[in-house]
This record gives sequence, structure tokens and C-alpha cells, in this order.
Amino acid sequence: MRILSVNRFSLREKIILPYLVLALLLAIGAAFIGTRIVSDSVEERFINQLIEAGKLSSEWMVKEESRLLETQRLLAHAEGVPEAILAEDAEKLRTLAYPVAVNSGEEAVEILNTQGTTLLSMHHRPGGNVEDYAFSRDDETFKQLDFVQKNLKRQADTLGDKYAAVVQTPWGQYFYVSGPVNDAKGKLVGIVLVGKSLNTLVRQTREATFAQITLYASDGQPIATTMLQAQPLNAGIAASTLAQKDNQSIERDLVASDIDHVEVVGAWQVRHGSNLGLMGVAFAKNFLILVSQN
Repeated sequence: MRILSVNRFSLREKIILPYLVLALLLAIGAAFIGTRIVSDSVEERFINQLIEAGKLSSEWMVKEESRLLETQRLLAHAEGVPEAILAEDAEKLRTLAYPVAVNSGEEAVEILNTQGTTLLSMHHRPGGNVEDYAFSRDDETFKQLDFVQKNLKRQADTLGDKYAAVVQTPWGQYFYVSGPVNDAKGKLVGIVLVGKSLNTLVRQTREATFAQITLYASDGQPIATTMLQAQPLNAGIAASTLAQKDNQSIERDLVASDIDHVEVVGAWQVRHGSNLGLMGVAFAKNFLILVSQN
């Protein structure tokens, strides 16, 4: 019995096959490298957009504080306000303050006497028309608060005698700015505060930046957010971020509504450089993941 040798590949195929394998390897390698470059580029762009959104959010907060201060000045310097405060004439104060509050779209206006008790409180009704306010007086919520006491004690710094703080009130958590009301002789007769709820602040910041916004207390606990549920920060990390607020922010992954997000967290500061807490700015990873998969 003879064994026949069979030549399975022609000479032409033997020459082409190595080059074909090499071409496939080069194509796979090029595709891999190209994908890595594109993915890295997209991820870098994603992080840069997140950082930019954080800067825009901080700038928006500063502008909103300035806008509230402008309303505060209008009320404090309105003709007849010092006299109405001295007379404790709540109806006169209402007549003078109401048009300013409506035109400026303010959520809360508080006018205090020199004992820190409200002579007039104006709170916009949630969901109501722009002119729909509730009025009250004789509230002592602000009496012992540090930023109000600074005004009552006529304290001022290089930026002036206006202050800001986050206040837990019976009507919710609000961001307030405050300033004194003086009579014609420069004597302190009262305090005017103008405020906005934290829920409105984060909602409007989201509308301006398209990012998810969360405000945290100094201990890392969330106090207002545009997410359905916010995740608290580690207290140690929160303290470290506030201690190095000028050169440090943190980046973390979190899940909200079963969607992966990346969040950048930094100090939330007001004009005097004091910390109100921390502010987180987050984007969903959907776009980044989609590009990576493609």
C-alpha cells in the first residue's frame, strides 16, 4: 500500500496567507489603539465638561447672591422704610416691600427690628402666581443667628456690612442675605433679609448648567439636590475638601435612579469667603459608556 502525499496549499496560497494574517493583526491592533484613543479623548472631554459645569455653577451662585443683595439694597433704601420700621407699621412696610418683592421674583423677604423680631415676613406661596405671598410678623427665627447678630452689632469688614447664610426655618431651608437699615442720621433701625429656598437654588442652577446639582452641609450630609436621592459624602473627605477649598475638589462615582454618574464636589462659598457647605455637580455616564461600547 502506497501513502500518497497531498499538497493542501498551493504556492500562491502559501505566499498570500502570512500577509493576510499580518494584515488582520495590523487591523485589529489599529482598531484597538484607535478605540483607546477615542475613548480616552471622550473621557477627558467628559471630565473637562464636568469641571466646566462646576465652575459655571459656582459663578451662577455668586451672581444669584449679588442679585439678592441688590433687592436687599432696594428695600433697605426705599423711601419710608426706616420710618415704618421705627413706627412698627407692618401695613406700611407691606405696601413698600410688596412691589419690590414681586418685581424681583423673590421667595422670601424679612424685615426685622433692632431686637431681631420680624415686623414683616413675606413668603411666596409654592406653586402660586408670581404675586401670591403669605404675610406674617413677630417671628423670632432670625434673632440669634450669627449673620443677623453681625448686622445688629454694626459689624463690617472689607466687603461691607452685608452677610449671607443658610437658615433652617419652619418654612424650609433657605439661603438668605442680610443688611442693615439706617435712618437719615445713619442710626441702625432694623435689618432686611432676602432669601431663596435651597430647592429653588439647585433647580435653577441645573437649568443654567444642565448638570445635576447637590448642596451638602459641612458634615457631608445632602441638604438639597436635583437628583431623586443624593448620597452623603464621607465626613472626613468633606472636612478635608473644605480645609483645602482653594486648591482641592473631589471626584467620585455615584448611582442615582439606577444611572451611573460622576460628581465633582467643591466648597460652596459666599462673598465673604465663608463656607456654607459643599456643592456637587454631576453628569450621567450614559454618553461616555455609549461611545466606549461603539
